[in-house]
Parts: sequence; C-alpha cells; structure tokens
Amino acid sequence: MISECKSDENLAQVEKQVAQQCDKIEVRLDQLVESIQHQIKDQDLQFKSDRIQNDSKLVKLQQEMVQKVELLEVKMKESEKSTAIKEIPLATPEIQEREVDVIREELACDFQATIENRIGLLRQELLVAIGKKMCKSEIAKLLSRKMDAMDSWKQLAEKADNTRVEEVACALMDSIQRSQESAMDDIDRLRQLNDSKADTLDLVQVKHNMNSILSVAESIQHELSALQRVVNEKMTVADVKELLDSQLMMNGLQKAIKQVGSAASDEFTTKSQFETMNRQVKAITRQLRSEIYQARYIWKDGGPSAKQTIQWSSQVVNTNADIFLWQFGSDEVKLVLPGLYHLEAAFFTDYSPVIQVLVNGEPAAVQPTSKDLASSQSVVQRLRHSAGNVVGLAIDVFLALPARAVVALSYDIDEKAQGFLNLRKL
Repeated sequence: MISECKSDENLAQVEKQVAQQCDKIEVRLDQLVESIQHQIKDQDLQFKSDRIQNDSKLVKLQQEMVQKVELLEVKMKESEKSTAIKEIPLATPEIQEREVDVIREELACDFQATIENRIGLLRQELLVAIGKKMCKSEIAKLLSRKMDAMDSWKQLAEKADNTRVEEVACALMDSIQRSQESAMDDIDRLRQLNDSKADTLDLVQVKHNMNSILSVAESIQHELSALQRVVNEKMTVADVKELLDSQLMMNGLQKAIKQVGSAASDEFTTKSQFETMNRQVKAITRQLRSEIYQARYIWKDGGPSAKQTIQWSSQVVNTNADIFLWQFGSDEVKLVLPGLYHLEAAFFTDYSPVIQVLVNGEPAAVQPTSKDLASSQSVVQRLRHSAGNVVGLAIDVFLALPARAVVALSYDIDEKAQGFLNLRKL
C-alpha cells in the first residue's frame, strides 16, 4: 500500500511537471509571436519613413533648381538692361571720316568685351550653382542605395512568418508529446513493478492486520481499566446524603442573596437616569475638549508690515496644528474648521492705535478709539503707571467663521510695540 501511494504521488508529480512545461512553452511561443510581429511593424514603419524622407529631399532639390534658374534669368535681364552705351559726340565738320570709323570700331570692341565678360561671369555663377547641386546620376545612386519596396519585402520575407512560427510550435509540441509518451512509459513500468510486488504486499498486509488486531485488544484492555477507575470514582450512598445536605444549604444562601439584591436595587438608578447622566458627561467632555483647542502668537520686535498688519514673531501655544495653520513671520493665521472662535488680543503701547480684526482680508471688528473709550463707562481705561505699560490695549471678540478662514490684525501706527493674539475654538 505504501509503495502504491508513493507511485501515485510520483505520477502526480510527473504530470504536474509536464503540465508546467507545456504552460511555459505556450507562454514562450506567444512571446515569440508578439516579438516577431512587433519587429515586422517596426521595419514597415522605418521603410515608410525613409521613403517619405527621400521624396521630400527630391522635392526640395527640384524647388532649389527652379529658384536658381529663375535668379539667373533675372540677372541676365538686368545685365542686358544695364549695359552702358557710351555717348558718341556729334561729329564736327573738322573730324575726318577715318577718325569716326576708328571711334566706332573702338566702341564696338568695348561693347563686345563687356558683353563677353558679363556672359562669362554668368556662366561661372551657373557652373558654381550647378556644381553645388547633385546631378541626376548621383541622385539615382543615392536612391538606389535605399531599399525599394521589393527589397524591403524580400527582407521581410526572410524573417520568420506565421508558417515558420507554426512549424516551430509544431516541433515544440512534438517534443512535448514525446516527453509525455516517455513519461507514460515510465509510469507503465512503475505499475508493472507494483504488480510484481503484489505478493509481498499481501504478506505485509496480513502482518499489518495482525498488528491492528493486537492494538485493538490492547485498547479494549485500556478501556476496561478506565471503566473500572470511573466506577470506583462514583458516589456511594453516604456521598449522596452529604450532597443533599449541602444542596439545602446552597438554596438557603440563594434566597438570602435574592433578598439582599431586592433591597439594594431600590437604591440604584434606572436606565433613563443613567442615559441622562451619560449625555451630561458627554456634553461636559465635548466642552472640555473645545477648551483645549487654542493657539497663541507673540509680537515682540519690529513694526507693522507694509499693509499695516502685525507680523507675529513666534507661536508659543498650538494644541492642534491641524486647525490653526501659521508660518513663521506671517501676519495671517488660517483656521481650517468652521464654527465659533474666541479672539483675544492685547498690545502694550504708549499710544492709542486703531486695531482692526481682518477676516479674509476684510475688516470684521475694530478697537474703539481714545475718544470712544473716554465717553464709554463700561470699558476699562488705561492709566499711567510708574512701572511703564502694565495694562495693554485689549480687544475681545467672538467670531463665527467659515471653513479655512484667514484672520489677521491691522495696526495703524508705525511703532515698535509688543502684544499677543490668542485664538480658541468653541
């Protein structure tokens, strides 16, 4: 039996390995087909791009030749127009006919020489222009070096096509099939070996059965001994009497516990009372948490900014950096969460500046002026003290702000004072 199990395991492993090899070969074939198709596409695109470039070069050459010919024609026309004809003075009666003929011959020679020189220069320019351009034979040679459509198709034909890929795949499948056949032959041989060992396995099975019978007999003996121990552990009549007496005592104790519980239940709170107390505790907890969310900024040195706003020197308290956002040296504090806020600020100065609370750049509150403070009786007035500015000019307002509101304070006097700003989320 053990050898059969091992042979079955070997067969399963062999089949699994063969299946894995088949899967790998199929994946490799797919990759080869995809790579060949990509190569064919790339070569086709390269051929098209080369053909387009050659066509564009030919068109440019033709255009340049036409432009050169037109320029030469224009120059020829201008040279014909600009040929200077010397003015011949009128013959006087004193000039003889020989001198007239000599003058005419000299003018004719000069005119012919200038025309020949001009024509020679134009010919040289034409030859230079033609020398700079490629002739038709050179262009034909360059084009012949490029692959034409037939050559490209020939080279592509030399690449592996679908039939070649199919042939390779068929060859691989044949090799896989041969390996499978060899594996099946090995399996048949293993089965034959198992059949030849059947007799020995029968003897082993008989021995195994004898051993199992002996083990069953031993287990029966162990169970009998365990039953004997359980019977010995069972209660006798005396044990039952003692148990009944103790049960009576337990019943008495349970009655007493019930009486004590009924008497004590009158002193405990009901469910509704417990829920109201729980709500009150939660409200107190929320209030305490809201008291914790606050930030404080200090103004120690320097004067107001160009916008007449106070640039805070440092941040001394910030219990929640996700709510109060501030950068070093900035005059603005961004409050992320919407809701109610308590703003407190004080400035220690000898003067009475006008302090405004700016929300998103717009004035939202203003500190009363010195005249308003004098006329008002409910506001504390600052007095001169020998120790200096012991009382600050304070502002205390409550703000209902939107989300991501920006708070700043404006100070209309350009002086170096000191102060602080405290913000608390309610």
